[in-house]
Amino acid sequence: MSTLRSVCDELRIRDLRAVSDDELASYLDDLEHTDRFVDAERARALAELERREVSARDGHLSLASWMVARHGVAPSTAAGHVRMARALEQMPVTAEALAGGEVSSAAVSLLASAQEVSPKQFAHSEEALVDAARALPVTQLRSTVAQWRETADAERAAEDEERRFERRRLHLSATLDGMVRV
Repeated sequence: MSTLRSVCDELRIRDLRAVSDDELASYLDDLEHTDRFVDAERARALAELERREVSARDGHLSLASWMVARHGVAPSTAAGHVRMARALEQMPVTAEALAGGEVSSAAVSLLASAQEVSPKQFAHSEEALVDAARALPVTQLRSTVAQWRETADAERAAEDEERRFERRRLHLSATLDGMVRV
């Protein structure tokens, strides 16, 4: 970790007024890519901390409250980080794309909300949804995910109907006085 801090310190002393527009834009691109990697690593670390129940050991009721106390982040920010960590545990393709800087945290958040609604359908569609997240701006991805949700809800409704259909039955039994009870 000291290497990471050294790199951060080195970047901080760089005079951005002395670089060209193209260099500055490229620098910002690199920072965005790094930010996505850091988000993925934070999620991995939080998932492991939750698995180890560190927050409870330290007297907190939740991992989010532990983050608030330890890092001074807003409760909503901490809750978002924990939500993303939990979701990425179930979304390997998405986690890999985030770690590779291919998708933004905002895109991951949209995908996580879709995964929470229909986990089984999401698992079948994850690769296609991540491809959409790679190619589309978040505003368009939001529409794509909404359309996917409608389709997934229809599929889930059809599966529920099929389950109910398979569970139907008719039971007949003879009573003691020779009658039949349905």
